[in-house]
Amino acid sequence: MRPYVLSVTLFLLGLASTPATAALAPSKPSQLVTVAALGSCTALGLTTDLFNTLVKGDGTTAPFSIPAGQVLVITDLTVFAPGKTAGGTVQVQVVVGTAATSHFAIVTANVTANASGGVGFAATFPTGIVVKSGASICPVAFDGTSNVAAGGSLHGFLTKDK
Repeated sequence: MRPYVLSVTLFLLGLASTPATAALAPSKPSQLVTVAALGSCTALGLTTDLFNTLVKGDGTTAPFSIPAGQVLVITDLTVFAPGKTAGGTVQVQVVVGTAATSHFAIVTANVTANASGGVGFAATFPTGIVVKSGASICPVAFDGTSNVAAGGSLHGFLTKDK
């Protein structure tokens, strides 16, 4: 009887420690990407940059878009913008969408502009933010009256869209 109870107990403990869903993670190094915001976010009707430039491990660059049938999982990002009022509050956003009438902020933070009016924001997303193929990703900095072209970089990985 004791071996049976021990076996059932170990089985139940194993179930309790098994995560209900597996965390998203790259299965090979070639899925990892670093993307810079060097393009123009005209597709979303915004006057700002577009995350569209792949930065390779050797420092060279190439055009970037999320391949069909895959998603980009953003694990961390940095957004920066010049030309705001020193000491002023600036709302920094990362906007995702497919058209000027179909986009939304996936990240929003209020930051204080430094003495020269520059702003910077960095964040890490342990569970990742998933963006589908065909979407534009754009950094935005808005001080309540206008936005300026914000730049930035993001890290993440590509994986199959399930």
